[in-house]
Amino acid sequence: MARILTPTDGRWYDELKAVAYYGETELETWIHQHAKSLFPYHYVIPFKIEVASKTTAKTKKPDLALIRNDFSAWVMVEVELEDHQLDHVLKQTRVFLDGDYNLPEIAQYVRDQFQKFHGKHVSLHRLKTLFNA
Repeated sequence: MARILTPTDGRWYDELKAVAYYGETELETWIHQHAKSLFPYHYVIPFKIEVASKTTAKTKKPDLALIRNDFSAWVMVEVELEDHQLDHVLKQTRVFLDGDYNLPEIAQYVRDQFQKFHGKHVSLHRLKTLFNA
């Protein structure tokens, strides 16, 4: 069974797949609940906006976003269980890599998520600057 140690506080996190009924939604919830200890330099928010590929027009939804505490960088996170084929994951990430992003829509969505999950007001200008970088 895989384990993750966070050296700053000496806490161990056990692999969730040990219990067969866990799905991606439960794993996402678990990541979000433990975000401060897993990603101490990032905000973690749900990121459930459809992203359309510029080349194929296929759409996919990522799961989470990590945004640095100083708003200097961000990444999308796709949560997957080990039983998915690599091809499935690659198809999703290709859409995200080649995505057609609506800057005003994403900025508003993330602003709402910050308020909901972190009780923090973030300006649309700051978020647009982050996502436009």
